[in-house]
Amino acid sequence: MITSSYKKLLYFGLLFSASLPAQIWFQIGLGNTELSCPDQIHIQGNTYQIKNECYGKEAYDFLLEKGLIALSKDSVEFRERNITQRSFLQEKSKTMTFRFKTLSSGEVQLEQGQRVFSFIPVDL
Repeated sequence: MITSSYKKLLYFGLLFSASLPAQIWFQIGLGNTELSCPDQIHIQGNTYQIKNECYGKEAYDFLLEKGLIALSKDSVEFRERNITQRSFLQEKSKTMTFRFKTLSSGEVQLEQGQRVFSFIPVDL
């Protein structure tokens, strides 16, 4: 779980990169509100994993799902999704596409219809 002090370090101590792909995206609530158990998107090349230490079924990996990811300037597509347990994505379809937006704060938003998910990208 990301502690409040760690989140503050992320907010104030790191410079956020708007370039894609970020290595880890930490989920935050809208308006930077803190989530008690945020999902994390781990991106490496064209693959991704969504993890959550509160809900993952695997004892040491906390993996919720994995698959391929396609990133562009204005969209993110999750493909060939292998779902262990539902993540923030909630749906079971094999492909999901979201509109991608980077805010001036460095925050990343994924939008699909009325659903909006916010993340802080951290390039480790």
